[in-house]
Amino acid sequence: MRIILFVIAMLCGISLQSKAQCPFPTGTPDGPCTGTPLTEGANVNTGDVFSYSGAAITLNNVNLSGGTIQVCGTLTIQNLNFNGGTIVVMAGGILTLPGVNLNTGSAITNHGTITVNGSLNVGGTNGMFINYGTANINGPFALSSTTADLVNASPTAVFNAPSQIVNLSGEMVNLGTFNVGVIDINGGADICLGPNSVVNTNELVNNDPDGVIV
Repeated sequence: MRIILFVIAMLCGISLQSKAQCPFPTGTPDGPCTGTPLTEGANVNTGDVFSYSGAAITLNNVNLSGGTIQVCGTLTIQNLNFNGGTIVVMAGGILTLPGVNLNTGSAITNHGTITVNGSLNVGGTNGMFINYGTANINGPFALSSTTADLVNASPTAVFNAPSQIVNLSGEMVNLGTFNVGVIDINGGADICLGPNSVVNTNELVNNDPDGVIV
Protein backbone atom coordinates (compact mmCIF):
# COMPACT_ATOMS: atom_id res chain seq x y z
CA MET A 1 0.00 0.00 0.00
CA ARG A 2 1.40 3.38 -1.01
CA ILE A 3 0.41 6.53 0.81
CA ILE A 4 1.61 10.05 0.06
CA LEU A 5 2.17 11.76 3.40
CA PHE A 6 1.95 15.47 3.94
CA VAL A 7 0.85 15.33 7.58
CA ILE A 8 2.02 12.63 9.94
CA ALA A 9 -1.53 12.27 11.28
CA MET A 10 -2.25 10.26 8.12
CA LEU A 11 -0.43 7.38 9.81
CA CYS A 12 -3.68 6.85 11.66
CA GLY A 13 -5.00 5.23 8.47
CA ILE A 14 -2.75 2.24 9.11
CA SER A 15 -3.37 -0.49 11.68
CA LEU A 16 -1.87 0.92 14.86
CA GLN A 17 -0.69 -0.54 18.11
CA SER A 18 -0.74 1.55 21.27
CA LYS A 19 1.88 1.59 24.02
CA ALA A 20 2.50 3.86 26.98
CA GLN A 21 6.14 4.37 26.06
CA CYS A 22 8.85 3.52 23.56
CA PRO A 23 11.61 1.42 25.13
CA PHE A 24 14.92 1.82 23.31
CA PRO A 25 18.68 1.49 23.89
CA THR A 26 20.17 4.78 25.11
CA GLY A 27 23.68 4.30 23.67
CA THR A 28 26.79 5.81 25.25
CA PRO A 29 26.33 8.86 27.50
CA ASP A 30 27.74 12.27 26.62
CA GLY A 31 30.99 13.24 28.34
CA PRO A 32 34.63 14.23 27.91
CA CYS A 33 37.04 12.60 25.46
CA THR A 34 39.57 10.66 27.51
CA GLY A 35 41.14 8.17 25.10
CA THR A 36 44.47 7.86 23.33
CA PRO A 37 44.75 10.55 20.60
CA LEU A 38 43.40 9.22 17.31
CA THR A 39 45.88 9.41 14.41
CA GLU A 40 46.22 8.36 10.78
CA GLY A 41 46.15 4.57 10.37
CA ALA A 42 45.04 3.89 13.95
CA ASN A 43 43.99 0.35 14.84
CA VAL A 44 41.29 0.48 17.52
CA ASN A 45 40.82 -3.00 18.95
CA THR A 46 38.67 -4.49 21.70
CA GLY A 47 39.30 -2.65 24.98
CA ASP A 48 40.99 0.34 23.29
CA VAL A 49 39.64 3.89 23.63
CA PHE A 50 40.86 6.50 21.13
CA SER A 51 39.63 10.08 20.89
CA TYR A 52 39.94 13.28 18.86
CA SER A 53 39.45 16.72 20.39
CA GLY A 54 41.22 19.20 18.09
CA ALA A 55 40.55 21.52 15.17
CA ALA A 56 39.26 20.21 11.84
CA ILE A 57 41.38 17.43 10.33
CA THR A 58 40.92 14.58 7.85
CA LEU A 59 42.20 11.07 8.51
CA ASN A 60 42.39 8.85 5.46
CA ASN A 61 42.47 5.43 7.15
CA VAL A 62 41.14 4.25 10.52
CA ASN A 63 40.47 0.64 11.56
CA LEU A 64 37.82 0.04 14.23
CA SER A 65 37.65 -3.57 15.37
CA GLY A 66 35.89 -3.68 18.72
CA GLY A 67 37.12 -0.63 20.63
CA THR A 68 35.75 2.88 21.04
CA ILE A 69 36.35 6.13 19.17
CA GLN A 70 35.33 9.35 20.94
CA VAL A 71 34.94 12.61 18.99
CA CYS A 72 34.97 16.02 20.70
CA GLY A 73 36.52 18.05 17.87
CA THR A 74 35.90 18.28 14.11
CA LEU A 75 36.95 15.09 12.37
CA THR A 76 36.55 13.62 8.88
CA ILE A 77 37.45 9.97 8.24
CA GLN A 78 37.75 9.20 4.53
CA ASN A 79 38.17 5.43 4.81
CA LEU A 80 36.77 3.76 7.92
CA ASN A 81 37.24 -0.01 8.24
CA PHE A 82 34.40 -0.63 10.72
CA ASN A 83 34.55 -4.29 11.82
CA GLY A 84 32.86 -3.73 15.18
CA GLY A 85 32.96 -1.44 18.17
CA THR A 86 31.57 1.95 19.12
CA ILE A 87 31.76 5.53 17.89
CA VAL A 88 30.60 8.31 20.21
CA VAL A 89 30.27 11.91 19.04
CA MET A 90 30.12 14.08 22.15
CA ALA A 91 28.14 17.33 22.38
CA GLY A 92 30.00 19.91 20.28
CA GLY A 93 31.80 17.23 18.28
CA ILE A 94 31.46 17.07 14.49
CA LEU A 95 32.15 13.83 12.62
CA THR A 96 31.98 13.11 8.88
CA LEU A 97 32.16 9.51 7.69
CA PRO A 98 31.94 7.58 4.40
CA GLY A 99 29.35 4.81 4.11
CA VAL A 100 28.90 2.86 7.35
CA ASN A 101 27.86 -0.75 8.00
CA LEU A 102 26.94 -1.41 11.65
CA ASN A 103 26.97 -5.16 12.24
CA THR A 104 26.44 -7.28 15.37
CA GLY A 105 27.29 -5.36 18.51
CA SER A 106 28.37 -2.24 16.60
CA ALA A 107 27.02 1.15 17.64
CA ILE A 108 27.15 4.85 16.87
CA THR A 109 25.87 7.33 19.46
CA ASN A 110 25.70 10.97 18.38
CA HIS A 111 25.32 13.87 20.84
CA GLY A 112 26.75 16.43 18.39
CA THR A 113 26.67 16.44 14.59
CA ILE A 114 27.33 13.45 12.37
CA THR A 115 27.27 13.29 8.57
CA VAL A 116 27.38 10.03 6.61
CA ASN A 117 28.34 10.63 2.96
CA GLY A 118 27.27 7.23 1.71
CA SER A 119 24.99 4.36 2.61
CA LEU A 120 24.12 3.59 6.23
CA ASN A 121 23.22 0.01 7.15
CA VAL A 122 22.28 -0.91 10.72
CA GLY A 123 21.96 -4.68 11.07
CA GLY A 124 23.28 -7.83 12.67
CA THR A 125 22.34 -8.61 16.26
CA ASN A 126 21.69 -5.38 18.18
CA GLY A 127 23.41 -3.01 15.77
CA MET A 128 22.53 0.53 16.89
CA PHE A 129 22.45 4.08 15.55
CA ILE A 130 21.40 6.40 18.41
CA ASN A 131 21.00 10.12 17.71
CA TYR A 132 20.60 12.86 20.33
CA GLY A 133 21.95 15.66 18.12
CA THR A 134 21.86 16.18 14.36
CA ALA A 135 22.43 13.32 11.92
CA ASN A 136 22.75 14.00 8.17
CA ILE A 137 22.55 10.94 5.93
CA ASN A 138 23.52 11.56 2.29
CA GLY A 139 22.90 8.06 0.95
CA PRO A 140 20.35 5.24 1.17
CA PHE A 141 20.00 3.57 4.52
CA ALA A 142 18.46 0.45 5.99
CA LEU A 143 17.57 -1.11 9.30
CA SER A 144 18.26 -4.58 7.99
CA SER A 145 17.63 -6.94 10.92
CA THR A 146 14.74 -7.27 13.37
CA THR A 147 17.05 -6.74 16.38
CA ALA A 148 18.71 -3.57 15.03
CA ASP A 149 17.79 -0.10 16.36
CA LEU A 150 17.59 3.33 14.75
CA VAL A 151 16.70 5.93 17.39
CA ASN A 152 16.11 9.68 17.38
CA ALA A 153 16.51 9.71 21.13
CA SER A 154 15.49 13.18 22.34
CA PRO A 155 12.88 15.84 21.49
CA THR A 156 15.66 18.03 20.04
CA ALA A 157 17.20 15.26 17.91
CA VAL A 158 17.06 15.79 14.14
CA PHE A 159 17.60 13.04 11.56
CA ASN A 160 17.97 14.44 8.03
CA ALA A 161 17.73 12.30 4.91
CA PRO A 162 15.13 14.18 2.88
CA SER A 163 16.01 12.66 -0.50
CA GLN A 164 16.70 9.09 0.65
CA ILE A 165 14.79 5.82 1.02
CA VAL A 166 14.85 4.04 4.38
CA ASN A 167 14.10 0.30 4.49
CA LEU A 168 12.98 -0.73 7.97
CA SER A 169 13.11 -4.29 9.30
CA GLY A 170 13.96 -3.54 12.94
CA GLU A 171 12.96 -0.94 15.54
CA MET A 172 12.83 2.76 14.71
CA VAL A 173 12.03 5.12 17.58
CA ASN A 174 11.52 8.83 16.92
CA LEU A 175 11.23 11.30 19.80
CA GLY A 176 12.40 14.30 17.73
CA THR A 177 12.26 15.25 14.04
CA PHE A 178 12.76 12.66 11.31
CA ASN A 179 13.06 13.89 7.70
CA VAL A 180 13.24 11.24 4.98
CA GLY A 181 12.16 10.84 1.36
CA VAL A 182 10.51 7.40 1.52
CA ILE A 183 9.81 5.08 4.47
CA ASP A 184 9.54 1.39 3.51
CA ILE A 185 8.26 -0.71 6.44
CA ASN A 186 9.02 -4.42 6.12
CA GLY A 187 7.59 -7.38 8.03
CA GLY A 188 8.80 -7.55 11.63
CA ALA A 189 9.54 -3.83 11.85
CA ASP A 190 8.38 -1.55 14.68
CA ILE A 191 8.02 2.20 14.44
CA CYS A 192 7.41 4.09 17.66
CA LEU A 193 6.58 7.81 17.57
CA GLY A 194 6.96 9.63 20.86
CA PRO A 195 4.83 12.54 22.10
CA ASN A 196 5.18 15.68 19.91
CA SER A 197 7.58 13.93 17.53
CA VAL A 198 7.58 14.89 13.84
CA VAL A 199 8.02 12.72 10.75
CA ASN A 200 8.29 14.40 7.35
CA THR A 201 8.20 12.02 4.38
CA ASN A 202 6.97 12.07 0.79
CA GLU A 203 5.87 8.45 0.72
CA LEU A 204 5.14 5.55 3.04
CA VAL A 205 5.19 1.92 1.86
CA ASN A 206 3.71 -0.27 4.59
CA ASN A 207 4.27 -4.02 4.26
CA ASP A 208 3.58 -4.73 7.95
CA PRO A 209 0.03 -3.93 9.12
CA ASP A 210 1.15 -3.97 12.78
CA GLY A 211 4.34 -2.00 12.30
CA VAL A 212 3.41 1.42 13.67
CA ILE A 213 3.17 2.32 17.37
CA VAL A 214 2.03 5.85 18.20
